Amino acid sequence: MIIRNARYAMIFFGVSLLWQRLSVDYILWIPTVITTFILFLLSLLFDWAKTPYKWNKNDKEK
Repeated sequence: MIIRNARYAMIFFGVSLLWQRLSVDYILWIPTVITTFILFLLSLLFDWAKTPYKWNKNDKEK
């Protein structure tokens, strides 16, 4: 789960750097790194929220 989300974030990072380099002659490092980190955390949270939780797990074991 973490590797897949890190892969998405790194792809975004690379595309963002390439876009900035081609469109403007300088790269804004801090906003790009912060945006990539936030994207990684949001995608990790989204994957975590998709997994179901077994609500009555402890009640059935007794």
